Amino acid sequence: MPNEADFGSLFQQVLDLYYQGRYHDALEIAGTAARRFPERDVDTSFWTSCLLCRTGEVDQALDALAAGVQHGLWWAPDALGGEQDLDPLRDSPHFQAIVAHCVD
Repeated sequence: MPNEADFGSLFQQVLDLYYQGRYHDALEIAGTAARRFPERDVDTSFWTSCLLCRTGEVDQALDALAAGVQHGLWWAPDALGGEQDLDPLRDSPHFQAIVAHCVD
């Protein structure tokens, strides 16, 4: 059974690949983390959205956050609003609705 150390290791791999600009590779690891740790979906869906923005897949990034909201996830509005990786989503009414949902 996977444990928190395993999750931390996957998170570190995502970060390492992110800082190397290897966003597609980081997405693969984020997907592995999402499958192995469904209870950490709030984290992995956020990572996925950020990484998708970095790869230019803005619609998919928005879909990742929207799916999270549909599954009852919540992110701190400051985290959504302050995350530079999500800048491509800022003007989207759908993104603004997600942020508003997290405020309520």
